[in-house]
Amino acid sequence: MQTVVEMMEEMAVPRLRLPRTRKYLNGEAGLWGEQHKRLRMEKVRRVCRTIGVCGYASRTKVMGDRIGLVIARTNEQPVIIAPSCLDYSHRDGAYDFRSVGTGVSLLGERQIRFLERLTRVLPQAEVRILMPNQEADDPVLSRAVGRSREELLACVEASVAATRAKVASRGWQVRLMTDEIPNLVETEEQLTAKLMSDGQYFSRIVGETVARLRMYERICPQASFSELMERSARTSAQYLVMGEYVARHGYLVSSHTTTNLGWYLETGAAILHLPVSVL
Repeated sequence: MQTVVEMMEEMAVPRLRLPRTRKYLNGEAGLWGEQHKRLRMEKVRRVCRTIGVCGYASRTKVMGDRIGLVIARTNEQPVIIAPSCLDYSHRDGAYDFRSVGTGVSLLGERQIRFLERLTRVLPQAEVRILMPNQEADDPVLSRAVGRSREELLACVEASVAATRAKVASRGWQVRLMTDEIPNLVETEEQLTAKLMSDGQYFSRIVGETVARLRMYERICPQASFSELMERSARTSAQYLVMGEYVARHGYLVSSHTTTNLGWYLETGAAILHLPVSVL
């Protein structure tokens, strides 16, 4: 049975091998010595303040090491990748997928508020908000919101424009997800097939499918459980691709509370956890 790491290696997706942050900050990587102790401690405090803004998934020792190393390596000027959603309709703080609009999405609004707090601690961070344009090719979502592929693409473009207008004064970027990661869809499809065919992930995919049943009832109430499992595997694969991408480039990723957070841990990604659920 293959592990997730072996899957990625088989597809020639490189992984970032990171030294431990404490050793890095202590000068093992050659950045600081005793003469720079005061500067070093200020950097440590900035890492701690960054983690303090985040939720529980950022507060483990492993994740603290990852976040600290990215901040140290980039001289406190990290790239923060912030995946968003289309402007799906919502009620009581959760998407109901009855329609799709053309404005800033619910998750987009939550990400922006979270990113504002993060950039007060890391004022020179480069922020990239990503819009999942590939969702326009999902016939299940298309049926749920009553829009054709072409109409969904138009909604994507309008939401990108609305989000750009909202963050323009901050100098942040808003990009299509497949512009940021050109091989996203292809790699996601390959990983979905591997997750579905490898028995060691069966119970995990089943568990995540059960956890997402309420959401699936809003999107595709007539789907069989096996079809729902495939949707869960596809979402897991997307998180794996995103996690490998940010780890490979030494970025940070801002992610809301979701059953899929655990897949980021498989990749070496440094997670800035937005402690909000929208599902």
